[in-house]
Amino acid sequence: MRECWFAHERLRVSEARSIDFAIILTARTDAAAEAAEVAAAEAASAEAAAAVEASAAVEATAAAGGAAKANADAPGA
Repeated sequence: MRECWFAHERLRVSEARSIDFAIILTARTDAAAEAAEVAAAEAASAEAAAAVEASAAVEATAAAGGAAKANADAPGA
């Protein structure tokens, strides 16, 4: 009877370890997916920031060009 109890107890421990391992793997997979989503969001944010900076640079260049043209067209220049 005692040997049967030990075998049963070993089976329960083994099952518990398998379940814990599955939970750990699921948690790791979820964490990896979340990290990938965060990385994608950061990349999109960086791309948007670069687009805004490029647009501001184009506007600044256009304004500088307009000011230079105004100075060249001014009487007495």
